[in-house]
Amino acid sequence: MQNRANKKKASIWNTALQYGVIILCAVLMAFNYQLFIVKNNFAPAGLNGIATMIQYKTGFSIGYFSLIINIPLCLLAFFFLDRNYAARTLVYSFAYSFSFLLIQRIGFEQFQYNAHDENAIFPVMISGFISGTLYYFLFSNSASTGGTDVLSKFISEQKPEMNF
Repeated sequence: MQNRANKKKASIWNTALQYGVIILCAVLMAFNYQLFIVKNNFAPAGLNGIATMIQYKTGFSIGYFSLIINIPLCLLAFFFLDRNYAARTLVYSFAYSFSFLLIQRIGFEQFQYNAHDENAIFPVMISGFISGTLYYFLFSNSASTGGTDVLSKFISEQKPEMNF
């Protein structure tokens, strides 16, 4: 009986740790966008890249756009893929959007890296390194940033012959 209780405690602790890592990744990704991407007017890949371009042109925040896109995609993942993956990706999406909107409201302009169009490759490289590292931690915790990650997982499971 004691052994089963210890295993359950360990499982709960492990799950909480995984969600903590996912939330930390979301917060760090929000800082990454605000400090390196937005100020230097480039857009990363995927649906958040499209959200970034929309923000540049219209002022509609990446944080809101990310939620609008990722909630339906996470529902798709919940019903047609893996429920744990969907839940973890949804937690990431909410944490990322909330963090980005909060960081936007607070400002942090004094900490933004501004390449002044002279060394524009540096913020791209820094942002890419940070994003790649965060993707590693997300994927190793059975989560993603949503967007095209969910779509590609859906396509690869529904049509394995199309898996790249």
